[in-house]
Amino acid sequence: MVFDFFRVDIEATGNDQVLRPAGQPDISIARYAGYDLSDVALSHARQNLGGLGCTISLRHGDFLEGLRANTERFDLIFCSFALHHLSSIDKAVFFQLVYQRLAENGILLLIDTMREENQDLQSYLDRYCEWLERDWTALPPVAVDAICNHVRSRDFPETTLVLCTMAANAGFNSHTEINRFRWHRTWRFDKA
Repeated sequence: MVFDFFRVDIEATGNDQVLRPAGQPDISIARYAGYDLSDVALSHARQNLGGLGCTISLRHGDFLEGLRANTERFDLIFCSFALHHLSSIDKAVFFQLVYQRLAENGILLLIDTMREENQDLQSYLDRYCEWLERDWTALPPVAVDAICNHVRSRDFPETTLVLCTMAANAGFNSHTEINRFRWHRTWRFDKA
């Protein structure tokens, strides 16, 4: 199967291993487009993606703007640990833009943090930071404090019900939870 691939929030890996949970074990990527705000992540991605043998376009920028500016269609759009930084309104816009950019039968693969149903934001932030402080012992306390400061000031995760409703309102006809670890979830949204 040959995919046209659009990725937001590249992170430091920038490889095709993320496609395995999408149920596509034997894939070939024809075109890879990616957006990230981090020049370091983009640099790592350029190095790691060199062996894909396809057209690669990596851009520095906001992924919502990238989705707005790009008029091409993609078979797969992947977003990891970026959506929870957006406001609720921008999350709904994200699902609408992704739906518009996906080809028929396209897939959105989303990995992100999500609150438990009936869990308010403050409770989520408290529990998440308690978990980090208790279990992330390989990091020095100053690093865990920096992560918790980031989480408390920049993270706005929704519940899975809210995100699935946003996806349905954008036109996605099905969604499947692929994996769950605490508040970290992997979801597949299908466009038919």
